[in-house]
Amino acid sequence: MPERNALFVEPGKELNGIGHEAGNTTKCVIGVHTCGDLAVSIIKEFVADPTARVLLHFGCCYHKLNGGQDKRFIQCCSDEPSSTGMIANGKGVGFPLSDTYANFSLSYAKRELSCHAIEIFQWRLLDEHSVNDFRIQCFRSVLEWLIVKASRRKDQSILERNIRHMRLRHVKARHLGCFWDYFKAVLNDKKQLFEHINAMLEEDPLVRMEVDGMISQWHRVLAVYTIRLIIAKLTETVILEDRRCYLTERGYNAHLVALFDPRLSARNIALICIK
Repeated sequence: MPERNALFVEPGKELNGIGHEAGNTTKCVIGVHTCGDLAVSIIKEFVADPTARVLLHFGCCYHKLNGGQDKRFIQCCSDEPSSTGMIANGKGVGFPLSDTYANFSLSYAKRELSCHAIEIFQWRLLDEHSVNDFRIQCFRSVLEWLIVKASRRKDQSILERNIRHMRLRHVKARHLGCFWDYFKAVLNDKKQLFEHINAMLEEDPLVRMEVDGMISQWHRVLAVYTIRLIIAKLTETVILEDRRCYLTERGYNAHLVALFDPRLSARNIALICIK
């Protein structure tokens, strides 16, 4: 009968010897949407374990590779420096993995981009209800512009440290009439930030005019997003090919296979290897 074991996996930790295995036991190693460096740990374990004969692996959350330590303006819950240190050039334990891609580097932003899927976007373009969702993306972009602008006023160091990568409330477009409704709804639980931006708007009325001008051209955000998604497929391919090359460099036949409709899940490409 199959045996289930749960454990905390750390980089470099071997998984050999889990369970009560007979000498002729073989394993099929399966990773289903393994997040960040967990994917690398599973692939390396497959190579190291002589009883592991088959690998079926789907990766996920590429931006968390290398511990995600190269994320700009990373928020820390402690004043203590990160124990893993910053990986400034997009290289680390998770990428690149192979000798073939040893001279490649992918920044946090590029890896985050590779998590998006053009197939789902194409499907949404055909859905008339998605138009409002695209408007919300524009609203979010304009709000980020306001936040950055506000953070550059006096006392910017205090504000900027607290708002970088701040999570904001999700608001559905159908309940909104204009950007300023969105502005109030999203920052409803961020009183300090809301008041700081309002003070800026009162001091400089031209900012409102700039915002209205941006909103009138919301379709440009859609155009930029489309270009980003074209690049997304390329960066994901580089990451997956790096993993495949890592296995082939060690004498194994490895393949990348699209196993199901990417509209069900954007991470539909399996890394398959049989020893």
